[in-house]
Amino acid sequence: MGGTDLKSNTLKTISVLMVLCLVVGVVSGCKDKSLNAAKEKQIPAQTALASEFASYTEVKVDEQPRLKPYTVASDLTNVENSPRFKFSSAAQQRLVQNGFVVIPNLFEEYYMLYEVNRYDSVPNLVTTDSMLHNYHLFFEHLLKTVEEEKLLPELKNLNQGMLQVSQEQFTALKGTVWENAARRNLAFFAVASQLTDPKLSIPATVQKEVRSELELINAHQQTTVSPVMSMGSNTDILNSLKEDYTQYIPRGHYTRSVALKSYFQAMMWYGRMSFLQKDEDATRSAVLMTMALQKDSNNSSWSKIYNVSDFFVGSSDDPGCKEYSALLKKVYGPQLSLQTLTDNSTKWRTFLKETSTIKGPVINSIPIFDATIQPDREREIKGFRFMGQRYTVDADIFQRL
Repeated sequence: MGGTDLKSNTLKTISVLMVLCLVVGVVSGCKDKSLNAAKEKQIPAQTALASEFASYTEVKVDEQPRLKPYTVASDLTNVENSPRFKFSSAAQQRLVQNGFVVIPNLFEEYYMLYEVNRYDSVPNLVTTDSMLHNYHLFFEHLLKTVEEEKLLPELKNLNQGMLQVSQEQFTALKGTVWENAARRNLAFFAVASQLTDPKLSIPATVQKEVRSELELINAHQQTTVSPVMSMGSNTDILNSLKEDYTQYIPRGHYTRSVALKSYFQAMMWYGRMSFLQKDEDATRSAVLMTMALQKDSNNSSWSKIYNVSDFFVGSSDDPGCKEYSALLKKVYGPQLSLQTLTDNSTKWRTFLKETSTIKGPVINSIPIFDATIQPDREREIKGFRFMGQRYTVDADIFQRL
């Protein structure tokens, strides 16, 4: 999913058929109808939702297939339908040697070959990869449709809502130590807004940084310092803020339309940019962002996007709004305002210390860690992400390798 690069998890595709109604319910409101029906019938909501699924009875399989050993004659005389195929000498040798051979063909999908074989009375060997391939096609089509028709409009609402609140925060925090963090957020959400709707105006105070960022994203050719994320940072922190802009090249189904391309790049922006905990000013940005998310309909839009992508791909691998919101309540209490942040330096120091207790990411988007240079790996990569990329087993395995 965009943004993620959505770190695709093939294992989840098998469950898509069973939970289609649930996905649609999250996006279009079928869940609400089920809850209302449950209230009218005076039965638990969970029961009403569960009743939408077909019953499943496990069938015990106790088969033990047996195949007598055999050999393939060098001239294929004991292969029943061999005259119907044209084998090169190399292919025939492999067939004799291994009992099977794989040769190229022009069929784009498995079912095309199966259908031809059916008419020609040629037996098919149906392998597990053909089944997984078809599940994946269905999964990708469902994901593309949900992203294009439901999540992209919600993302545009979220961008505009967060941009508006960030502007309000920036105005209120001018002249304080929080001003640069608020300005960074204004630029951060202006970039996402521009990616999904280039016609929108860029706030004058961050035009330079936003335009520079958009040029790097659209060129997607290099790894360099992010103009937005490095706003007001010192030289030491800058070394940790290099971004791989080649990751913004749309791929897969995101290449099929301008809308999907914009969704991919905006979600990639939200998923990759990390507000490092070791940078106090970046942490201020993360806190202001968490507070802005609670305004108006921002949290609703964020939740709709996150929950659906969580179902399809997996949970965020990085700390985000949920973790920071819980920690803010623990340190500051339920009532938190901008004035409290600027006035109470003692609680702020406590909050900074407590961020070390938040679990960091397992996967590093740019694995450049060197223990001889950076002895504390977690400190180098731990940070807040607005819509963090998702944990997948394959990414974890490949990073370890």
